[in-house]
Amino acid sequence: MKFLNIRRIEQMLLVTDSYHPNRLGYYNRQKSANQRENIKMKPSLSQTSPTHGSGEGVVIRGLKQRIKKLEEMVISLDDKIRNMDGEMKENETLREQIRSLEEANKAQGQERKELEKRIKKLEGEKSQLESRISKQEDKNKQLNDNLKELDVSSLLSSERDEIAAWNVQIKENIEQFRKEFQELTMENDAMKTSFADALKGNVAVKEAVKGNRTRMKVTDSCRPNRYNCMQKSAYYSPASISEHLSRRSCIKLLQIIRGAEVHTGVWKFWGVNLERKFGERDPKAFL
Repeated sequence: MKFLNIRRIEQMLLVTDSYHPNRLGYYNRQKSANQRENIKMKPSLSQTSPTHGSGEGVVIRGLKQRIKKLEEMVISLDDKIRNMDGEMKENETLREQIRSLEEANKAQGQERKELEKRIKKLEGEKSQLESRISKQEDKNKQLNDNLKELDVSSLLSSERDEIAAWNVQIKENIEQFRKEFQELTMENDAMKTSFADALKGNVAVKEAVKGNRTRMKVTDSCRPNRYNCMQKSAYYSPASISEHLSRRSCIKLLQIIRGAEVHTGVWKFWGVNLERKFGERDPKAFL
């Protein structure tokens, strides 16, 4: 509460109060002087004596009562202002709550619209399903009527006969497949044994050729029209080798030499050697 200058209010009331007996005379005597100086020079109410008259005491009492009422009014106004502040805060919170509720209502309205749309779709689907169910029930009734008209026992006996015939045919096919599989396994075993015999014969031929190959020595100095591939002091001559070998063994040796991819002088050497015995120039003619 603001501070009230009670002395100032009292002095102003004394000057302007219409009930004061000496108001006009006092005002006219001090008319030319400054108002502040008049207020300073004017004695206070506390210093006034009872000679000033009974009117001043009445005025002072009235002023004091007014001051008390003003103070009470100020206190009550402060309380009202505080209450109003609280009410304003409450109103703000209520407004926020109202806004949130309005937003929630809007969202709920949208959800309601979506739910209504879904309900309409579901109702349409429900009607379609009901129509399908009714159609299917009609079909089932027709099928039941048709089954009642047919002889179920005769159908079952005919189907059993067909199943038995199929089983007999399946068993015969399985036995035939087993026989064919046994024949194929026997042929496979025979082929394996023949292949093993052929491998053994090939190994024997290779060992025989190795025995003859150790007696020869082929060098890289062999050139066309020159046959210094054998050392006569340590190995047999070509003529002696060709004389001791048969036509079949010479062909085998040529096959081995061809597979080894040796120098062309070897071909020349064996070509001349075979030309003397068999009259063939190209050793590839024997292969």
